[in-house]
Amino acid sequence: MKLIRVASQESKLAVTQSKIIINLINKHFHEYKTELVTMKTTGDIKQDRFQGGVRS
Repeated sequence: MKLIRVASQESKLAVTQSKIIINLINKHFHEYKTELVTMKTTGDIKQDRFQGGVRS
């Protein structure tokens, strides 16, 4: 069986969205096993610094 790892940030929203994708993969592609991998990005870790983009 082939493995698909779905990476996500650790936020509740990101994990929920990733689980939706995992459920769709599981429903339509039975030959794959799925795994959710959560991670923290540099922006999650260094929240005291401006990382770019638009500031209001």
